[in-house]
Amino acid sequence: MEKFRLQLMCITRGSNASLLCDQTSKHEHPGFRIQVKDTVGAGDAFTAALVREYLRGASLAEIQ
Repeated sequence: MEKFRLQLMCITRGSNASLLCDQTSKHEHPGFRIQVKDTVGAGDAFTAALVREYLRGASLAEIQ
């Protein structure tokens, strides 16, 4: 994060959770078990929701 001056970083791990970090903290979410129907657009929807909440000023825990 320091090397590229990132303010926020999210690592998705598929069915194995996600990790969200900012300059001072991190938050891991275990994910949700669901019955998958179609994965088209899943990454786009995840990113859109994350960005919306980040811009709203939500905490890392609230974002995930």
